[in-house]
Amino acid sequence: VDGKKAVTGPLNNPVFDTLLTSAIRQFKNKIESYGFEMVLLIYDEPTERLMTQLAYRHPKIKEAFPSMRIYGVTMDMLQWAQQIAPYSDILVSNGSFSSISSYAKTNNKDFWVYQEATSSMSPSQVRESYGIRFAKYKPGAIFFWAYNYYSGNPYTFPDGDETGQTIVFPPSASNGYQPTGSPAWEGLREAHDDWRYVKTLESMLATATGTAAARISTEFNNTKIRITDYGTNRSSMYDSLRTVFAGWINEIIKEEGSKFTDMTIEAEMNIAAAASGKSMMVLTPNPFNPTAKLYIPLSLFGNMLPEVTMHATDGRIVKRIRLTHQANSLTAEIASGDLAAGMYVLRAAAGNKIFTIRAAVIR
Repeated sequence: VDGKKAVTGPLNNPVFDTLLTSAIRQFKNKIESYGFEMVLLIYDEPTERLMTQLAYRHPKIKEAFPSMRIYGVTMDMLQWAQQIAPYSDILVSNGSFSSISSYAKTNNKDFWVYQEATSSMSPSQVRESYGIRFAKYKPGAIFFWAYNYYSGNPYTFPDGDETGQTIVFPPSASNGYQPTGSPAWEGLREAHDDWRYVKTLESMLATATGTAAARISTEFNNTKIRITDYGTNRSSMYDSLRTVFAGWINEIIKEEGSKFTDMTIEAEMNIAAAASGKSMMVLTPNPFNPTAKLYIPLSLFGNMLPEVTMHATDGRIVKRIRLTHQANSLTAEIASGDLAAGMYVLRAAAGNKIFTIRAAVIR
């Protein structure tokens, strides 16, 4: 300023170093108390102007927390990946996926992906951006930009502030001070479901040894390679792939079901626990054949027992579901024996409360 240079934050500052270590430890302890791993980003995109600071900060943090993983953002440049690799356990990319994932593998780094998912995008665009087109690169994780990053008033634009990048709108008086989703958020949920099928198949194929698994493994790998990075609206393709993946999962279960009993029981327990603390119904597996389990948290209807019906897409009732009371949820087993393959809607209603969930039957 006016030809003068001032140091506002000297790099070598023992007081700041101590405070930073204390802050990280508090965050780490809190996150791990919930059963999660804490992974730290020291500087975002440090190759712009912070490589000196990163080189100073990284060894100090690693000395205090040797087992904590550090991730570095490469954006879409292999050169950036090479620059931050000495200071990163995980390379996180939003482009050049083939070269950066290969570089990460060669250098014993984990590879993650992040992508744009904002309310200025359609649900289909978000599903494509965040979705399984990355499966062939085998990322360890994928996350999105941005949750609710915006400028001005996010409610002045039909689906968010067009100058901002938000996908869940902040609490306000107009929505009862509750976070509000968007159509784009639903696209993100669909993308997450696409990944559930991919990761379930990968987990099963890692231990399956039958003839069906051998064939499916080859077909699955070829399918992942064929999923291209970009193109026209791919949601219909993803719907088709999801049905194929579900069919493969059921094939493996039919041939080697006993091998996955523990995995199935654990999944059902986790889903029941999740449903008991959330305002949602859960159906698993979905798509299904021959049976699926429905979980309804007690919190949805309070002391009321809902009537549960299964409807065809034209609204006809095709089944009436009998519920069983468990510790934190109402459950039911739904058989597909008398149902044609296709989409259905499960409807739970009591008083003035109605909740629905989609269900898919496959053959």
